[in-house]
Amino acid sequence: MDVQQSTAWKKFTWAKSRPDDIELLNLVLSLFIVWFNPHRNKLSGKHKILGVILLNCLNIPPHLHDSSAFSIVYVIIPGPNAPTVIKIFNHMRFLIDELLLLRDGFKVPTSQHPLGCQVYLQLLPVCGDLLAIHKVVGFGLPSGLQFFAWCTENSNNLHLMQMGPKRPGFTVLESEKEWKSAKILKGQE
Repeated sequence: MDVQQSTAWKKFTWAKSRPDDIELLNLVLSLFIVWFNPHRNKLSGKHKILGVILLNCLNIPPHLHDSSAFSIVYVIIPGPNAPTVIKIFNHMRFLIDELLLLRDGFKVPTSQHPLGCQVYLQLLPVCGDLLAIHKVVGFGLPSGLQFFAWCTENSNNLHLMQMGPKRPGFTVLESEKEWKSAKILKGQE
């Protein structure tokens, strides 16, 4: 997949304020998340699941995207079962915090640019298996009562669903606090 040819890549905007006197390096990472059975054979009775979250650099030619030299293993989540949304959230919050800091840019001195090369970093696509992606980006489980973590509509009312009013930021933050403070998993589903 060559994301550099996509419309999203071509229209992607970077930070507005950039010094003119230094070299710029805009890096885009993809988040690849997958669960797999290390024993490969579910029928033999050895059913375990491991989770892997990788970051891949997309600024390189497409045939090198999945090369281990340009991949970062962020976390390997041990089995024997697929991780819960809570466990994934606990792993992802550190990555998100770090990516938010790196999005604003940082200087790296190099031999060609002793004053520093300004580096900006963004996360563009999330790739992997569907259930893993849904857990990472906040969509609920098929058995959940809501479609995703910030949805106010019950999934039993699908036939009645219409576009609702835009929610202000403080309402979304309140929903997040309620979700985090729920004592049991049922409250977070």
